[in-house]
Amino acid sequence: MPGAPVLRDAVRRTLHAGAFYARAGFVEVGRKTVSRNDVELPVVVMELA
Repeated sequence: MPGAPVLRDAVRRTLHAGAFYARAGFVEVGRKTVSRNDVELPVVVMELA
């Protein structure tokens, strides 16, 4: 996708998926909120350790 930011070894996932990615070697580096269809969703920002 032209112009899209590249997230190398980083993911943004819902809070429920955080434990799954932690088992795969990712670590939490922050938390954010994203908006989808006028609904605010909390997400965990993770990077590969």
